[in-house]
Amino acid sequence: MDKSKKYVLEAPDGGWGYVVLAGFIINVSVISSMNVFYGIIFHDYFVFLKMDSVRLTLLNGLNAIAMSLAGFLTAPLLKYMPQRYLGYSASAAFNFGLFCTVFAQSQLAFFIFQIVQSVGVGMTFNLNTSAVNEYFVKNRVLAISITQTIIAILAFFTPLMIQWCFENFGSRGTLLILCCVTIHMFLATTVIQPVKWHMRRVEITPKEVEANLLLEEHKKITEKMNNTDNGNDEMKEKDGFWQLIRDLLDVKLFRSFTFSMPCVGPSLCIVVDLLFVVFLPQALQSFEWDDAEIAWAFSLISLGDLLTRIAFIILNKWMIRVGNRDIYIAGILIGVGTRLVILSSSNRMLMMAAFTVMGISRCIISIIMVLVVADAVGANQFTSAIGIFMLVNGFEAICLGPVVGALRDYTHSYMATYYLLTSVLGVVGLTWIALIAYNNLRHKRNPSPENVT
Repeated sequence: MDKSKKYVLEAPDGGWGYVVLAGFIINVSVISSMNVFYGIIFHDYFVFLKMDSVRLTLLNGLNAIAMSLAGFLTAPLLKYMPQRYLGYSASAAFNFGLFCTVFAQSQLAFFIFQIVQSVGVGMTFNLNTSAVNEYFVKNRVLAISITQTIIAILAFFTPLMIQWCFENFGSRGTLLILCCVTIHMFLATTVIQPVKWHMRRVEITPKEVEANLLLEEHKKITEKMNNTDNGNDEMKEKDGFWQLIRDLLDVKLFRSFTFSMPCVGPSLCIVVDLLFVVFLPQALQSFEWDDAEIAWAFSLISLGDLLTRIAFIILNKWMIRVGNRDIYIAGILIGVGTRLVILSSSNRMLMMAAFTVMGISRCIISIIMVLVVADAVGANQFTSAIGIFMLVNGFEAICLGPVVGALRDYTHSYMATYYLLTSVLGVVGLTWIALIAYNNLRHKRNPSPENVT
């Protein structure tokens, strides 16, 4: 090997990364199927356990809190155990909660086992998303698009399988069969190896070496300035409880990322989108739609979602040029437009077309979210950032959900509820655009050292 040549290590963007993608598909498909569980299987459980709407709302809130906290604590826990071992723990929590739910005979036991399962969901999602983010950098958009497309296709067949099992084996038998399927999460976790084992050596030119040295020097200067500015805070945090917090959490990232638009905006959009879809069947019934028309509406939403996932695979190079943030904002604006059409129109055909386009918006909001977070932080901070994102998402869901429900009960109208949700979505989009315009104007007036370099 020529010692005069300089090399850098880059993410594999393939190779073993494709095996990691396969594990991601297995684990996220299992997590996604949770929606099917509640819709088909747990209905009989709720009747048997005499679960009223208040207890169901409480259960959903506790599950959201458990999942969010588990996702948030994933990064601190990785400081004390390897990624794979933590993945095994998450898989064990998920499978233990699911298996024990089969034998739950009381509301308390049902609540406990479901919360344990939600802890597994939060950690599994964070770990697998972080693994894909580490293995794919240049081809990240393509990797996420392929996996999400396969997961969407599997989602079409999962309800049919669950329904067949339910009709032939009942609730408990179906859950036991699902336990046999979800045990494969351990195999999917096994393939998550440290990315440093599979890094590619890429030769760089002397000019690139010089540029890298300049960037490293700039980072050192920036870090030194930050340390000087925060000197007093660090002195206060050196002892006792604050030192433990600093050891466990990335305090600086928590301060900077928690209230940033790439965190607050996408997490709020996911909450709004989910609430919109949850109320949709009842809303369409109030509009005098029959069951067949409602089914068609959901099918068209799924169609728009699936076609967009396929388009992401084909147009991934174009998406890289445009930028994930701009695509995400466009998805928000598309969502606002289609919802306004649905709310203001009485033409069934126009509304059906709007539902199809709404599927495009839902796909962008759910998929590009991960890429927006990845672009907003460094590669070594992604696990902590996605954990913070999940925590903020859980907090927003707990706060906004009851407000929307109370508005619906007070007004006895889904229109008021939907206009509120659409307004929140619009405010996020417009605020984000205004912040981008402001930052661009500020950078033009005061160029940063990175831009000068």
